[in-house]
Amino acid sequence: MAAIVLGGGGFIGQHLCASLAQAGHEVRAIGRSGPPADLPPNVSWHQVDFTQTEQVADQVGSGDIVFHLIGGSTPHASNLAPTADITQTVVSTINFVARIASRVRRLVFVSSGGTVYGIQPGILAETAPSQPTSAYGINKRTVEMYLDLYRHLHGLDYCALRVANPFGPKQLNRHQQGVIGAFMRAAVENTPVTVWGDGGIERDFIYIDDVVSAIVAAAGSPNLPSRIYNIGSGRCRSILEVITTIEGLSGAPLRKTFTPGRIEDVPSVRLDISLAARELDWQPRCDWQAAMEQTFEWYQHEYSGQRQACRTTGKST
Repeated sequence: MAAIVLGGGGFIGQHLCASLAQAGHEVRAIGRSGPPADLPPNVSWHQVDFTQTEQVADQVGSGDIVFHLIGGSTPHASNLAPTADITQTVVSTINFVARIASRVRRLVFVSSGGTVYGIQPGILAETAPSQPTSAYGINKRTVEMYLDLYRHLHGLDYCALRVANPFGPKQLNRHQQGVIGAFMRAAVENTPVTVWGDGGIERDFIYIDDVVSAIVAAAGSPNLPSRIYNIGSGRCRSILEVITTIEGLSGAPLRKTFTPGRIEDVPSVRLDISLAARELDWQPRCDWQAAMEQTFEWYQHEYSGQRQACRTTGKST
C-alpha cells in the first residue's frame, strides 16, 4: 500500500511511519518542519505546513491511503485561541479533503476519545452524545462530521479513530501534551511537576504500539460498517496512579505541586472499545507495567544524555 502520513514528524506519526516502512509499504510523510533524526531511509519526507492544502494535496496520488494525524493545539490552548485552532484543524482539513476525496483509497483520521465526549458518566460507546468542554474536542468532532459529509457527497472512504491518551517513547511534550511523558522527563531531570486538581482525574492511557496497530487495522479492514471507533486500553488510571508507577520506576518521589483544576479538564473518560474488536479485529495487547518500563527507559536515555551534555557545555535545557 502507498501511504501518506500527515503529521509524520509527530509522536504518533513517527511510530506509524516506522511501522508502515518496516512492513514494506511506500510511505510519504508530511510535516511542517524538517524530518526526525531517525526517519527510516525508505520514508520520503515532504516539508509542507498543513495550511498549505494545495501543496499537501499534490503529494496524494490516486489509490493512496491517507493518515491524518494533525490535531491542532491542546484542549486548554484551544479554548484560549479557538479561531486559530479552527483554522489549523477544521478549515485546513476541509480544504484538503475537497481536493483528494474522490481519488484516495481511504482516509484514516485520528480523532480524540478523551475530548469528544465531554463530561458523562459510565462507559462510553461511540453512540454516546458528543458534549466537548474544549474547542479542541469540538473541532475533532466537526472534522468527523465533514468527513461523513464528503462520504455522502463524493464517496470518501474514511475511518475516524477516537484515540484515548497515547503514551510511549518519542513523546516530547512540545505542546504540553502527554502527562506521562512530562512526568517521566521530570523524574529523569529531577524537576518539579504540576498536578492539576487533586490527582484523581482518570484517563485511559494507551501505549503507542497499540495505537499504531489500531490505525493500521483501520486502514486495511475491507469493511467499515460504523466509520467511528473508540481506541483505548480498556481501563482508566488516575494521575496519582501514574505518578506512583513512575516513582516506582525511578526509585524516587516526584516533586509535585498541586494546583486548582482547569475548567476544560474532564474528570473521567471511560471508553467502550468493543466495536473496534468486532469490526476491526483489533484489541490492545500491551501490558501497562511493561509499556511504562520501556517508555521510562527511553526517557532515561534521551534526557540523561542531554543533561550530561548540558553540564559539559554549560548550557541549560
